[in-house]
Amino acid sequence: MKRIIILILMAFHPFGCDILSPPNDGKTEISGKIINESTGKVVDNISLILVKGIGDGSLLGNNGYKIVAQTNSDNDGNFSIFYNAGNDKNLLVFYINKEPYNDLYSGQILHITPGTKIKNKNYSVYQNTSLKVSLKFTTQPEPRSFSLWFPGGGTNDTSGVTTRAKGNFYNTIRLNYSIDDKQFEVVDSVFCPIDTITNFVLNL
Repeated sequence: MKRIIILILMAFHPFGCDILSPPNDGKTEISGKIINESTGKVVDNISLILVKGIGDGSLLGNNGYKIVAQTNSDNDGNFSIFYNAGNDKNLLVFYINKEPYNDLYSGQILHITPGTKIKNKNYSVYQNTSLKVSLKFTTQPEPRSFSLWFPGGGTNDTSGVTTRAKGNFYNTIRLNYSIDDKQFEVVDSVFCPIDTITNFVLNL
């Protein structure tokens, strides 16, 4: 287990998504298999949907989105999804495990250029498990402000619980706090088995 304490001046960590850009004929085809990354087994009945923005076509705007294709993985984890966007060049979003969301597993989001063709690829979901994180200030006074972050959420309290930790993987715990107008970050990790609640105490 490793811990890193960093004096932060400015940090930006944007959420990243894969952007897939093939030759564009508007016909989007995606097929493959859903794998439980925590166990290596296939996963059935995982929802897969393609959506596009409505109104001005922007998925980042306030106009909302429209589902244009959807399916579920079968008993062997396989799926195939198709959409013909025609001349519409706006990005699509491919959601794995959404609407309806299976809370036993994590999800994925891929930004898709119309005309994408991907066949027989494995897509991973992680089996969710429970993690309780507690914070103890043992070497210095409790700072006036702090934020504790863990998979699936965060809190401004000294403890928090999530049911979306990655099962059978190390999960990152972050603490952000300030002292005398200086900002600090503590990063730690804990291994979380599936089908059990992991209790983790972060001492500072």
